[in-house]
Amino acid sequence: KSYETLGEAEAESSAFTILWFCPVTKPVSVGDAIQTAVRSKGGDNLIGASVWSEKQVWLLGTIDTIYVKGTVVRSSAKE
Repeated sequence: KSYETLGEAEAESSAFTILWFCPVTKPVSVGDAIQTAVRSKGGDNLIGASVWSEKQVWLLGTIDTIYVKGTVVRSSAKE
């Protein structure tokens, strides 16, 4: 099998915690961020991926964010 390169994509997953210990949203997920990036280009997988995170601390809570960036590919049958 070979693959077709569909281009670069970037996505994120974030979560908000109020008062620093009570989650308001679902937890951050690298898998969700990768799926979002892959779907944005209509592909099957992400290659050459970079992952990084950020934490913002506010008066009422925190925001955790995971970012992914990479090349989206789609499998194609070898002729």
